[in-house]
Amino acid sequence: MPMNFTSLPDWSALENQGANVAVADLDHDGVPDLVVLRVDHQNLGPNRGFYRVGRKLDRGGNVVGGWGPWVEIPHWGSRENQGAGVAVADFGVDGLGLVVFQVRHLVPGPNKGLYSVGHKLDAMGNVTGGWTPWREIPDWISWRDHGAAIAVADLDADGRPELFVFHIDDFHTDNPMRPNKGFYRVGHALTPDGVRGGWSNWFDVDWFSWFNQGAGIAVTDLDGDGRPEIVVFQIDNPPQENAGFCRVGWRLDERGQVRDGWGPWGKFDGWGSSDDGGGGFALAAFGSGRPRAVILHADRQLKAGLFAITDLTLDIDTAAAKGIWRLLPYPSQVLPVHAGLLHTGKVLFFAGSGNSAFRFTSADFGNEARQVFTSVVWDPAKSVFDSRTFTHPPTLRRANGSVVDFFCCGHTVLSDGRILVAGGTGGYDKVIVNGVMHDGGHGFAGTRDVAVFDPVQERWTAVRPLAHGRWYPTILMLKDGAVLAASGLDEHGDGHANNTLERAADPERAAWATTRDFNLPLYPHLFPLADGRLVYTGGKMDTVGDSVPFLFDPVHPTASPVIDGLTDAGQCNQSASVVLPPAQAYRFMILGGGPEDDTAERGQATRRVAVVDCAAAKPVYQTRARLNHERMHVNAVLLPDRTVLAVGGGVTREASVHTKVVDPQGGREVFEAEIYDPVADRWSVTAPATIARLYHSVALLLPDGRVVAAGGNPDKGSQVNWLPADPLEEMRLEIYSPPYLFASAPRPSIMDAPREITYGANVVVRTAQTQSIKWVDLIRPGLTTHSFDSTQRLVDVPFTVTPPDRLRATIPDDRGAAPPGWYMLFLINTQGVPSVASWVHLS
Repeated sequence: MPMNFTSLPDWSALENQGANVAVADLDHDGVPDLVVLRVDHQNLGPNRGFYRVGRKLDRGGNVVGGWGPWVEIPHWGSRENQGAGVAVADFGVDGLGLVVFQVRHLVPGPNKGLYSVGHKLDAMGNVTGGWTPWREIPDWISWRDHGAAIAVADLDADGRPELFVFHIDDFHTDNPMRPNKGFYRVGHALTPDGVRGGWSNWFDVDWFSWFNQGAGIAVTDLDGDGRPEIVVFQIDNPPQENAGFCRVGWRLDERGQVRDGWGPWGKFDGWGSSDDGGGGFALAAFGSGRPRAVILHADRQLKAGLFAITDLTLDIDTAAAKGIWRLLPYPSQVLPVHAGLLHTGKVLFFAGSGNSAFRFTSADFGNEARQVFTSVVWDPAKSVFDSRTFTHPPTLRRANGSVVDFFCCGHTVLSDGRILVAGGTGGYDKVIVNGVMHDGGHGFAGTRDVAVFDPVQERWTAVRPLAHGRWYPTILMLKDGAVLAASGLDEHGDGHANNTLERAADPERAAWATTRDFNLPLYPHLFPLADGRLVYTGGKMDTVGDSVPFLFDPVHPTASPVIDGLTDAGQCNQSASVVLPPAQAYRFMILGGGPEDDTAERGQATRRVAVVDCAAAKPVYQTRARLNHERMHVNAVLLPDRTVLAVGGGVTREASVHTKVVDPQGGREVFEAEIYDPVADRWSVTAPATIARLYHSVALLLPDGRVVAAGGNPDKGSQVNWLPADPLEEMRLEIYSPPYLFASAPRPSIMDAPREITYGANVVVRTAQTQSIKWVDLIRPGLTTHSFDSTQRLVDVPFTVTPPDRLRATIPDDRGAAPPGWYMLFLINTQGVPSVASWVHLS
């Protein structure tokens, strides 16, 4: 968003400690007026606050009605300010009021936020009814601020405005590895004499800047849905030129909470200043259409106030082509190293100790009272945080009271919808001595633990253990319902992998039995085929050497033919593998990946994409269109329109196992996702995400067609408690809405569908859009970790139309392509727009 700043006339201050701007129609002529606030710092005596009005602001940023005089705000009182704001409130029969605000810096702290209301603001901008005393914003939380602002809006349509207070906490100074923090809160029922309806809690705004020199806030309906959005603004103060940034929190509720998440930061280019004494932001409406952004800053070098007006560019403008990301206003509660979609529609995040030897060795590990959970269940339908957003399954413990640690286990989904996990962490490669982490002189040790999670009861239960420990194993449900365990470091911690395959026909009751020995890498990417064999795609985790894909029988000692044609075979570490739709075709894709650090220190990832047809007489990899970005730590998610979403990743490994280099500004992250169209053999770049997703990140399709991205963990954590989050444990959640959710065609809807379906059966699905339905999909819910999800697949369901509202669908009779269990049933129309899924159980 380019800027063209204009100097405000008669800016007489030599030094400013705050400046801001508001827009309002003071004379009710339909043309906005501009209100500018400045705070002058005095060498002797207290600071002074002034405002002036620019009448009749046009769309081009010209004040065509002239400027009024600077008017002093009485009794300013502060000797040092660290932010200021101004707003115009409509009090109905009591007329307009001018609300001014200041952050008073106190030593010792904390700071104070103060506001005063000027009564009966007339058409020329004069306060004709006097001023209230300065009133304190309760519970100010910062001791130093880098800017602040206010706005007013009527959230609950009761005719009384609410007062929004926003400030930037100078958090970075005392926490050099972390950025500043942004907060806002709402004072309800603002009257000419102050807030009368109480104050909300402080709401966090996700932040990236380490130094700021100004802040702004605006509240208005940007998308015409009848609910307002909140726009926050900051002046970033990097080593060179300053820059302005804003982001939108979508759809405020009546309490002032963001319900639909936060959009990305948008940059205002061409700032021109490297040192500002304050600044702010407002929105100006010019008839119909989106309001324009009005931006002010006080340039310390020029000793001038400058303002500009520009278009407000939003990500919804390109949503139909690129989709949108929304950052949720609450964290994930645990580090989501492992994640699975449940047939209840909720998501299980499980971490165990979550890559923290401090947590693993703590007496509080698994202590629910201290909120050191090993897993949580998240309800994606909860757009704001409350007591029902997360539930906390009881910690699973062994008979001796020790915690079963799921960290780096393997997992699969059973036919009844329960999640089975096997293996995990029995010991770290580090030890904690007197609160300091040291090398342990040994590797990670796997456990024999096996447990199942019941999505309905939301509880873990221990079942029959493995014969040997496994850490980084792959667990599969075979077509006959039996469960297979492959690979993983054993229980001894000496770096030896468990090359013995184990099979359990009934993991709850039958012992695990050895089948065959295979030299597989850690977390091998395995998928079942129609004939009972498995395919190893070449994908893996932290295993040295070139990948050699092959086919094999996990039970019977038959030949294991190699799959030729895979390029960049030395760059399969933390690649992604996926079953290309439809699953009945048995085509498998491997994408991205990089070298193992032992062979190439921070070697570059690959853009390679290859597909193998395992239904062919001699399967051979064929290269396909390359990714637009090199990616390792990448997650691949099947979408209902039969495309593949590649989420996250980076051009190199995030943290070297040798040097432990962690550089959040290193530029290795790929924020744009990509969508692959298998028919066109084309990758399309999406809108950029806000949060980098690299090592220990996950992504899952949700029943409404959106995708959640979570997690990230560049190196071992140093905390026991999950919150506030360790900088090395990414707890923020972000939701991607693909372009099909913004198509011009309406979404199909499922009126009725059976809950239970069987192989080969004909079932009836009712929809009012029968004539526009192109596909009926069954999508198995995802269960993922370390860039690999062996469970997700999209099964094509043939159908015929029986007017007026029935689809007669035939369930495929192929247990290899469609293992028994719970599926999401989607209807997809001819424009590629999916319905919201209905859950069906295939047995």
